[in-house]
Amino acid sequence: MLPGFGGPYLPKDHREFCHLSRVITAPESKAFIPIFQKVGGELTAQWTDMLASTVDQTAEFNVATWLSRATMDSIGEGPSTRKSDTLGSPPKSSILMQTMLPVWALGLMSKFSRRRSLVHARHTANLANEVTRALVKSKASALLQGKHNKDILSLLGQLKPLRTILLAGHETSATTLCWVLLELARNPEFQHRLRAEIRATENATGRKYSSFTANDLDSMQYLAAILKESMRFHPALYQNYRQAAKDDVLPLSTPIQTTSGEHIDELPIPKGMKVILSIAAYQRNKAIFGEDADTFNPERWLRKTDTKKGPTLGVYGNLLTFAGGVRTCIGWRFALYEVQTLTVEIINNFELLPTPQLERLRREACLVMLPTLEGEEYKGENLPLRVRLAEP
Repeated sequence: MLPGFGGPYLPKDHREFCHLSRVITAPESKAFIPIFQKVGGELTAQWTDMLASTVDQTAEFNVATWLSRATMDSIGEGPSTRKSDTLGSPPKSSILMQTMLPVWALGLMSKFSRRRSLVHARHTANLANEVTRALVKSKASALLQGKHNKDILSLLGQLKPLRTILLAGHETSATTLCWVLLELARNPEFQHRLRAEIRATENATGRKYSSFTANDLDSMQYLAAILKESMRFHPALYQNYRQAAKDDVLPLSTPIQTTSGEHIDELPIPKGMKVILSIAAYQRNKAIFGEDADTFNPERWLRKTDTKKGPTLGVYGNLLTFAGGVRTCIGWRFALYEVQTLTVEIINNFELLPTPQLERLRREACLVMLPTLEGEEYKGENLPLRVRLAEP
């Protein structure tokens, strides 16, 4: 489930899951870094040209739409054909619907409901279908002409897996980047420190930021702290779903008291029961992340401590952002390198500043947690930031 892959988009067919898992391995993910750098360079060129035409070299961009286009381009290595604040537990109405209604009824709702979140989900799915068909056609044509590209669509080459990749990788990675850039715009001291680390890494490696390797990106401790904290504080996927395939028992890390006064340390889970996991609630759990869990603070990832708080979860930073276990997000490395690369590209070249409209910023739950503006939700994703060239 990711900033990248999984969650509601996770392949249900075992063969498809295995196929995707073999393609999106660690070595393959590293091989895509030059593609991410190429896309980031194109984004920088366009923003620079637009800033050059302004009087004060400053402009306001809806960065959400730009990031959406960039992450789509990263997947296909080329231009695509298109260019309620929920935290903690999901609404009771949502729990009731998803646990009580039969699957066929939920299917009808997903197809015909006019709820804004479901309308957005249908639009995303339709767009993925449209783009997938166009990309498959273009990749097939290139293959017939003997042109071989090592982009992820060329590697997969199947319609159904491609739709999974587009739905998961495009939407969630773009949303994750939105929240990263928002916090950097709100906290200029974090932004300046990250820019300094980028340039220090250039000096230490002798490579320009646009040629950083996977090892270079992984060695940047403050970049990792910013990304972990953003994924913790603003999970793109705020909840996850599982359905028990057999009778089971769920152990509890802390005993709970029932309405009858009994203390229990495990819950029986009968076959067929649907379980909703609040990723957002876990990632603001003060027992795990400290008393300042409700504060955006990258420094928490740089503290030296020998104290272990609770079990280790997931594959990145003790977060549930990428899920865990046998259903761990299959493309988590791909997504991480994409977010790392585009963040480095943008922060090295541009200074981000907040705008007055951010006072109306709200989170809109549409499978992913989109940034929107109150009163303008109908316009879709919206993250207005002021952008100017960074000091060299």
